[in-house]
Amino acid sequence: MTTGYEQVSVEEVRDVLRNEHGVTDEEFLKNTKKVLVQKLVELNDKKVQDLADTLDAAEEEPDNSMTPYSESEAKESLPAYGSELWHEFVMRQFRDDELMDGAPTCDGCRRVIEVVLGPIISSELTHVTPPSVHNNGTATVGVQLRVLIQNPDHPLCNQVVQCAEVADVNKDNCDHPYHKYPSATAASRAEGRALRKLLRLRNIVTAEEVSEKAEVTDSDCEWQVDEPISDAQINVIDMMCKRLDMGVMEFINSGKRTYTEVETVTKTVAQRMIQELNKVQRKVKPRPETVGPYKKWR
Repeated sequence: MTTGYEQVSVEEVRDVLRNEHGVTDEEFLKNTKKVLVQKLVELNDKKVQDLADTLDAAEEEPDNSMTPYSESEAKESLPAYGSELWHEFVMRQFRDDELMDGAPTCDGCRRVIEVVLGPIISSELTHVTPPSVHNNGTATVGVQLRVLIQNPDHPLCNQVVQCAEVADVNKDNCDHPYHKYPSATAASRAEGRALRKLLRLRNIVTAEEVSEKAEVTDSDCEWQVDEPISDAQINVIDMMCKRLDMGVMEFINSGKRTYTEVETVTKTVAQRMIQELNKVQRKVKPRPETVGPYKKWR
């Protein structure tokens, strides 16, 4: 019988037990992965049952307007994951204080995903590019979520599903006062995007992604597709290649074109290169065979 933790390291299991379930007995945490996973599954099952009991009790209150998910209700009324009725069903699970002009908040998405899919077992930053004078004050943050699917109608029930997303924030695409905290806001936006993808919400963004400034076109800030690579993009490529122990120029030249200098790469192509590095980092794609180890290149 699979537990959904086959691809999770024993250290990650220990972290989940400490951080999500408050297990502090270090002697117990020294046990083998099999023992720790068995304990984690028991605690997850108890967490879901406690949540279901809470929701069942809440249903008895006459002034409760939401329609919560419970295991007993699922077989009768839970629509198929990703079906035409799924989006409307999920949106009904949000409370009034979790919606801003119809857009769900990141906090609301966290709660609802554990109700209709299963517990979030990890949330981590995959990379952070802080704002600087070289990137127009833009913070770029990547977030990866892992969810243990416990919805019996989900095609990946009892498995760990992961989703990664990235977001950027600067004064031109974020409203006051949140543009003052670009890295934190970018992290919330990236997490919100990952959450709504896991929830299979259609034609809607999270409240943290909504921005009046982003809807206003500023011609002075626009750049053409043939503009050269930015310093920020060069720094991101260098940082990720170093982390992956990949030669920068070898990676840049592993595609169809050959570049003698990194400065001749366009912004559009640089974006694709960063996307490829993200896929290699997340092990979605293999490392290019022609790329050697990282070495000082400038």
